This record gives sequence, C-alpha cells and structure tokens, in this order.
Amino acid sequence: MYGDFATVYDGFMADVPYGDWCAYLHGLIQTRRPGARRLLDLCCGTGSVSLGLAALGYDVMGGDLSQDMLQRAQEKARDRGQRVPFYRMDMTDFSLINGVDCITAMCDGINYLTHHARDDFFRCAYDALLPQGLLLFDFSTQYRLLTALGDNTFADENDDSAYILVTHREKGGCSMELTLFFKQGEYYRRGYEEHFLFVHDPTDLADALYDAGFSQVEAFSFLTVEDIKPQDERIMMIARR
Repeated sequence: MYGDFATVYDGFMADVPYGDWCAYLHGLIQTRRPGARRLLDLCCGTGSVSLGLAALGYDVMGGDLSQDMLQRAQEKARDRGQRVPFYRMDMTDFSLINGVDCITAMCDGINYLTHHARDDFFRCAYDALLPQGLLLFDFSTQYRLLTALGDNTFADENDDSAYILVTHREKGGCSMELTLFFKQGEYYRRGYEEHFLFVHDPTDLADALYDAGFSQVEAFSFLTVEDIKPQDERIMMIARR
C-alpha cells in the first residue's frame, strides 16, 4: 500500500487543512503537557503533519511503513529546509532508545490495524513515552466507513494523474480498490492498490488503552474539544501514560 500513490498523494490531499490539524494538536498537547517538545509522528506519510509540528517548535521524528511515502517526506523536508528525520517503522512493533513526550498517529493510521495489531501499537506507544507522555490519534468512525463511504465510487484528476476509488462495506470495515493513472508523455501508466480500513469503537479503544497501561483517556469530535456524537466522521483520542 502507498507505493505508486505516494507520488501523487499530496496533490490529491491538497484540500486537507494540515495547518489547522497541527494547530489543534499543539493546543491539545500544550494544555495537557505544557513544555512538551520531543515528538514521534507515526503513520507520517509524506510528512505534512511532521513538518507542520516541527514548524511549531517540536523536535519531531517521523515514522512510516511505506518507503515511498518516506522518500517523499524527506524530499519535502529538504525543500523546506527543515531537519526532520524520517524512519521506516512498523507502528505495531517499534521501540525507542530515548523516550518521547508525545506520539501522534494521524489520518486514519489506527483504521489500518486489526484489534490485535491495535493492542500491539498501544503497548509499544506506552513503552516509548516518557512518564505523563501523551498518545494522540484520530480515526474514521463506523458512520464514515460504512455510511458516508459505504458502497460507492469516487474519482478525481489533476494535470498529471487521476484516480478511481471504489469502496465496499465489509464485515468489520471498508475495503477500497484504488486505480491510479500517471501521465507519461502521450500515455498514462496504470497503478492499482487495495486498502482495508477497520471499524473501531471509541469505547473499545479506551478499554484497550487502559489495558495497555494508560492512566487517562479522552475522546472528542475531531478538531474540537466537544463530546463525540453519533454522526461524527472522525474522532480524536488522547491517552496519558
């Protein structure tokens, strides 16, 4: 996953307000762990959140399983003159020599994990955090995956590429078939990827976080500090070590 798509990912995500996302994370962090600076951004993709948080003064390192996404993140860091290291990391099996104040995992990273893998991630995150450290992540809700996306077809194009995304409601989540077209001279090259996003319930997530050792868990409607609602498409969760 995120092989060919990495080269065009930023173009098709241009309408995502990453600046607002980073400001939101910054506010959540500084009201719960004032002075936090050292941060690990997992599922960092092409580094938009990592670089945004670094611009806000955090000492950030990014991690992702896709080498193609990491290559793009490194290119963006060089282009912007930012010294943010990026590493190939499996969010379900990682460790750090030195602990961090915060770990973030944005843009549905949790949805790519089974319940068992999710529990592995929480345990790794707990071990990697300093005392009173924070784990912050968002996820797409059941409403978004099974209702807003559901059985549907989406498409978009720009000057150099295009995609067709076909989604299917499945038991436990939403499958996605992504067909990509890359312009090469007078022709287009075709790429294909399959993704599956698992449904996670916020109550189950909270229970799993407590089981992993976290002492306090909060959940909000995304980009707010309001209680979650049945038709939220995205939820933000924060857990304190």
